Amino acid sequence: MSCKISVVLPVYNGEDFILRSINSILNQTFTDFELLIIDDGSKDNSGRICDEYAKKDNRIRVFHKQNGGVSSARNMGLDNAQGEWVTFIDSDDWIKPAFLEELISHVDERVDVVISYSETVTKNGVTKLDINGEGLVENTNFHELFTKYCMTINTTCWAKLYRRELIESNRIRFDNRIKMGEDTVFLYTCLLKAKKIFVLNKTDYCYNDTPASLSKHIYLINNELACYNQISSIIIELINQKQISDQEALNKLYSIIAYYVVRVLESLYRNKISFSKRMKIIKSLDYSYLDNICYTRVLKFFLKSK
Repeated sequence: MSCKISVVLPVYNGEDFILRSINSILNQTFTDFELLIIDDGSKDNSGRICDEYAKKDNRIRVFHKQNGGVSSARNMGLDNAQGEWVTFIDSDDWIKPAFLEELISHVDERVDVVISYSETVTKNGVTKLDINGEGLVENTNFHELFTKYCMTINTTCWAKLYRRELIESNRIRFDNRIKMGEDTVFLYTCLLKAKKIFVLNKTDYCYNDTPASLSKHIYLINNELACYNQISSIIIELINQKQISDQEALNKLYSIIAYYVVRVLESLYRNKISFSKRMKIIKSLDYSYLDNICYTRVLKFFLKSK
């Protein structure tokens, strides 16, 4: 089915909230879309609920697969998408009626990514990022993504619209090895390859911050190490290719690398591994970025002194 937007919705054991998510998509004011629901081996009634929706609306296609994680589910969505543009929604989140219409209204022949923001919804209420306006970003002002538009915080793959040709021509996919941080790697790779990016001052995506959220996980050494290696590599490439020299932007980007260095060390603390492997991992990390996080200067001192 040829359409303007492909909406990719991964689902795993989401029977408690999938109805709200699907209904919010079907109630969009912009209607030229397909909804690809990827049932990632759910053990509850999620798959059956999705199949029932597909019988009622021909814009919905449901794919059932063995459980492989949210990255593999999103990749299956990308492999089957037919829209000119792609957006991602998590099954415990939902979108306001104008979400797709707002995003698609800011595309032209050169814009490859449209960025919006989200509301974080908890049992205590709703919080929003303090966003400074909206505008077009290209190579000449690329640093503004990090100094003005909060893109060291807004690093999820959702609440954004991607030109599918950009994804396919550059063979961009989610890394199945990474359980947390895969969003940042995917998003920053798309930003690296994009000609122009439009930043939209809207919060029509509602992020449901609960213990059941897809993003919750424990610290796994291999995951954290793969994430650190991928993110540090793409950030350095981003800085070099986009010729980012603004010091505020550099500090913010370096702080992301520092954050993932600390996550690797946290995983070493939480898991039992051999001394030799532990030391090998510790020596492989680049601690030069830790100065960007004040409290880690003490940590850096102890690491240097072994």
